[in-house]
Amino acid sequence: MHRIGFDPPPIKENIRLTGELKNVKNYRKTEDLEKTDIEANMRETVALIERIITEKIPVSDENRTLFGKAGNELAQKAIDEPGAYLGTLQQLKWLSESREKLQLNQLRSIQSGLLKALTKLTENPNRGKEPLSTLNNLLLQELERND
Repeated sequence: MHRIGFDPPPIKENIRLTGELKNVKNYRKTEDLEKTDIEANMRETVALIERIITEKIPVSDENRTLFGKAGNELAQKAIDEPGAYLGTLQQLKWLSESREKLQLNQLRSIQSGLLKALTKLTENPNRGKEPLSTLNNLLLQELERND
């Protein structure tokens, strides 16, 4: 049976038992584990629509550009599920191109469509909720009592 696991690079026999470590190289694997947010413009658009509704701010050309970028992100999702996102995509396109006064119900409709299209962020699996043991409960009660 073949062994599974890490195989370190071989060490040359002439330096193996000498105690000299200057020529021995350490194996270190580095990876960039940061994940890029492919829905960043959609998330920003949801927040911007909320500000437009609550603060009654006017829609600027920069905002329209953001709406267009969010529409491009939504179009990628609409390719897989056109029935689910096509209406929101049409409204978002109208919002990015129109100079007319925006209706509150249209903004709410676009915002809810974008919220449905956004993928849910997953929690960190290492930070799961562990059940509290009896000892932990007693410790927490004692700490609360001493405050």
